[in-house]
Amino acid sequence: GPWPAAITQVPERIFFTFHMLGGMLFGGGVIMTTGLELLVTKNKRPEVLQFYFDKVPLLDSAVVLPGLTIAMISGTGLCVTRYGSLGGAPAHIPVVFYCLTAFAAWWAATDLATQPKAMRAIDEWVAKGASTDIPAIVEDRFISNIVSCLFVVALYGIMVLKPGTLPQYTPHLPHLF
Repeated sequence: GPWPAAITQVPERIFFTFHMLGGMLFGGGVIMTTGLELLVTKNKRPEVLQFYFDKVPLLDSAVVLPGLTIAMISGTGLCVTRYGSLGGAPAHIPVVFYCLTAFAAWWAATDLATQPKAMRAIDEWVAKGASTDIPAIVEDRFISNIVSCLFVVALYGIMVLKPGTLPQYTPHLPHLF
């Protein structure tokens, strides 16, 4: 593959640990910002809304995107370590890439595209005295955020339900379901 040969010298558990940490930062960041945005929107206080929409891009760039990057790089390292290459990986690996690609397209089209518009709408709303309802674009972002969370759930579902983690592959462990 197009990666340095040194990647094969990194212990699998290092890649695994970083993959888990990156996934938690990514998925947790998406879910956390969705919850925060819902609370902020329901709060309806102008200063809280201004603060949130001013800072949410920082959360994305400080937590979500680094988490995704760490998860992708370490996941590639896991594939190389476990299967020899991405091409030799089991079917769930390409499905994860397809799901991430769909998520990225959704996130770019609905979330990233509306963040600056929502911030401008909040600024205009505050400038007019914030006496009317919150701008619709702010409340409508909740749907985009929920779909983003569903992508995260789908990604975790693919990873948890992959072959080797289902009960028939672990008969020596107690089954909860």
